Parts: sequence; structure tokens; C-alpha cells
Amino acid sequence: MDEKCYGEQIRKSIDDLDQSLRELQERHIKAAFFLGYTREAVKYSGDRLLNYITYAGDPQDIPGVVDPSVRFYESLKGEAHDEISRSSLSDRRIRTIASSATSVSSSTGVMSDITGHSSPVVFSGPTSAFRLEDRREE
Repeated sequence: MDEKCYGEQIRKSIDDLDQSLRELQERHIKAAFFLGYTREAVKYSGDRLLNYITYAGDPQDIPGVVDPSVRFYESLKGEAHDEISRSSLSDRRIRTIASSATSVSSSTGVMSDITGHSSPVVFSGPTSAFRLEDRREE
């Protein structure tokens, strides 16, 4: 294989990998969007229920309206906990992928330095992502 073929092989491999990583990233972005929407919808419905309780004409009507909603919230909470368990596995796998990318970036950088064919590269690496994780509450 000549240089051109190796170059094409590298570019194709990187493009294919980038497409897969982009798809994974977009799925997580969409999931985060829907989770935010769900949180707001549930808070809104809770506010409406509290308002209903305050202004209910007959207190005996309250359980018929409130109890099904509370059961729904508890069911949704169970689903959320199940997904938290599953997604923690996914999070670990994504961190492993990021760690592998850091390793390959470092090793190819060292190889380029050793052979004298390196050029300055500005790469923030995954450390910025780890700093973001520490700020997830914000």
C-alpha cells in the first residue's frame, strides 16, 4: 500500500468514527432535552394539582383527582431510577471511549515527536468535559 492509500484509509476510518460519535452525542443531547421538558411538565402538573387542592369545592373529591397523579409520579420515578441504573453503564462506556481517544492522541503525538514530524497542536482534551461534570448541578 502506498502513502495515498494509507492516507485514505486513515481519513475514512476517522470520518466513520466521527459519524458514529456525532450520532451518539446527538442522542444524548436529545435525551437531555426531553428530560428537561419532562421535569418542567411534571412541575407544572404538580402546581396545577396544588392549585386544585386549594380551591376544590368538596374535599372528598380530592383523592379521586390527586391519587392517580401521585401513582403516576411514583411510576415515572421508578422508570427514571431504572434508566439511571442503565445509563450509568453507558456513561462508563462513554468515558472509556474518551479515555481511549486520549490515549491514541497522546501516543500518535509522541510518535510524531520522536520521528521529528510533529507540529503544534492545540487540543483541550477530555479534561474540559470532566470539569463540566463537576458543574452538572449548575
